[in-house]
Amino acid sequence: MNNLEIRKIDILKNIEYDLIVGSVDDFKISLLSYDSRKIIKNSAFVCIEGVNFDTHNILNEIIEKGSSLIVVKKDVENEIIDLAKEKNVTIVKVDNTRRALAIMSKNYFRNPSEKLKIIGITGTKGKTTTAYMIREILKDAGKKVGIIGTIGIEYDDRFIKTNNTTPESFLLESVFYDMVNSNIEYVVMEVSSQSLKYDRVYGIEFLYGIFTNISHDHIGPNEHEDFDDYLNSKLKIFKNSKIAVLNMDDMYYDIEEEYCKKLNLKILRFSNKNIKRKLIDDDNFLGTKFSCDKFNIDVDIPMPGVHNIQNAVIAITVAKDIGIDDEIIKNALSKVKVPGRVEILKKTNDITILVDYAHNEVGTYALINSIREYNPKRVVVVFGSGGNRDVKRRYGMGEAVGELADFAIVTADNSRFEKTIDIINQILVTLTKKLDKYIVIEDRREAIRYAIKNYIPGDFICVIGKGHEDYNDFMGKKTHFSDKEEILKILNE
Repeated sequence: MNNLEIRKIDILKNIEYDLIVGSVDDFKISLLSYDSRKIIKNSAFVCIEGVNFDTHNILNEIIEKGSSLIVVKKDVENEIIDLAKEKNVTIVKVDNTRRALAIMSKNYFRNPSEKLKIIGITGTKGKTTTAYMIREILKDAGKKVGIIGTIGIEYDDRFIKTNNTTPESFLLESVFYDMVNSNIEYVVMEVSSQSLKYDRVYGIEFLYGIFTNISHDHIGPNEHEDFDDYLNSKLKIFKNSKIAVLNMDDMYYDIEEEYCKKLNLKILRFSNKNIKRKLIDDDNFLGTKFSCDKFNIDVDIPMPGVHNIQNAVIAITVAKDIGIDDEIIKNALSKVKVPGRVEILKKTNDITILVDYAHNEVGTYALINSIREYNPKRVVVVFGSGGNRDVKRRYGMGEAVGELADFAIVTADNSRFEKTIDIINQILVTLTKKLDKYIVIEDRREAIRYAIKNYIPGDFICVIGKGHEDYNDFMGKKTHFSDKEEILKILNE
């Protein structure tokens, strides 16, 4: 994207700050940045205190590289102030630099999010699938729509890979700016609890704020300190939403509803109760037919599972409120496909193979229970659990697979800075209490190969945990790895 120019005084609009050194004059800012590697002459830089690195510690480097405006939240040493005076650099202090970055990003890109209809989706499960369902409906209705989430950013035949489900505020606003220039009308975006907690979406107004569900997850080091922090972070989506979309079946629904009522929001409610469903299992289609009495609509979705019916009901709830016709909704949902979400790669009478992103207890139970409904002869699960994440996730996945699978292959899944075998041993603590038919193969590629090469006719093989991901994260190094690619490669041998 071409760099924009903005005056110092304009980029700081709507921010309360103390002037530490320099002046806020009409001097032009050539770039806004929070990454010290991307500083150019006359840029504005926002210091962020991250988990692994704090750019407040390299203020002298930031000045020497050419920043003319620096935003901090910590006290500045006298020697840095002297250097700033020498280099004619302005330093301002704020209470929260992440919020400052969000507001400055909006200012820098001329408030592009205000020109878009943004649908925000938060929740423990279902964000990605719901987002893709809503996008498909909007596209079929003739709307120009973009999507932002776990899989990446897509709009106007463009795709951008992202490191986070919800990118940092600067990247978000830069994408919104480009979307406006591409005449995008709607944006469907996943809003993670981390992005809400750390103000990545601060100041973005959501036309719809959707809360799919919540369960105990993402609690631990570098995530949320406890469940209250997790829930309260997610509730923040409603602070800047016009319409709240709530799950009446969620165990925390009363808290969510009360929160939205205090904000005087219009509330749309959805539920899986009174949904009539029928399984569909033929040569090329594994899915569900269901009727939604509330909207008097019958729908086929190419995905198994009650949880995916719920995702579809959310999409229908929003689409009907927008005013989209039933036939458009039905046609869109009948063909929606989500990379790495119950993605079936092979289906015959002998064998069915799928990949799925299920990476916690709730997701694993939901997936295998939905597969069980189709009465497979044997459910085989290839899985591991991520390193440097809440260890309860490992025990939960082990318990779910142990209870519902016929055979398990325990392997690696982004071990990060832990030993793979240590993670596997923790999984086995709960797995082996309920299942004695399992094997440990640390190498994920070989684990997948074993499952396919040793299948028994009638097997339903579920390779779970990574879904759409195309990398393996081990000891600080990411290497290319895709479950889908490995499966297709083995099938083609």
